Amino acid sequence: REIDELFDWIETEETLQRKAELILEQYENTKDEKSLYLSMVTSVFLESFLFYSGFFYPLFLAGQGKMVASGEIISLILRDESLHGKYIGLLAQEKYNAFSDEVKKELDEKMYEIFNKLMENEINYTKLIYAESGMENEVINFLKYNANRALENLGFDNYYEVEPINPIVLNGLSTETKTHDFFSTKGNGYQKGIYEELEDEDFIVE
Repeated sequence: REIDELFDWIETEETLQRKAELILEQYENTKDEKSLYLSMVTSVFLESFLFYSGFFYPLFLAGQGKMVASGEIISLILRDESLHGKYIGLLAQEKYNAFSDEVKKELDEKMYEIFNKLMENEINYTKLIYAESGMENEVINFLKYNANRALENLGFDNYYEVEPINPIVLNGLSTETKTHDFFSTKGNGYQKGIYEELEDEDFIVE
């Protein structure tokens, strides 16, 4: 029942629907090389900072030893999304570099128009979600940090002056492999082991 209520809320929540509209508006308008570039840019925005907005608090909790297993799942998701943002960003840079200076200027204006609309909406969403947490400003700063990383993936300079991110959350963003002791969680890395077949002699204890 609670899951159904959440899905109903998603379908009626204005900022979430606005985000979907802005992204689909660009995706569905992919008709030529310029609009394809802008769709790739929008994809990078989606996967490099919009996707991260709801993860601040779970990462904050996991860094304090709460909901650690959920934090590990989120870390694995973030690793995938980080790769997506960087790869699509590199492809977009190749496409961008093939345009003339005049076209680049036109694309820059459109890119920042999309960027600002998405950020304005995301800040409104953050204020709604984190309204009673007392962490709104921290989360908005976190959004701006990730927005700068998205632009970096596209080969552009930082757009925002950002205050230091909460170190607990910043550590949770790390895509490096983490390992833990036997009694906590498994860790989020892939490890290669060497295994041997059991033999009867293995059970002989002298």
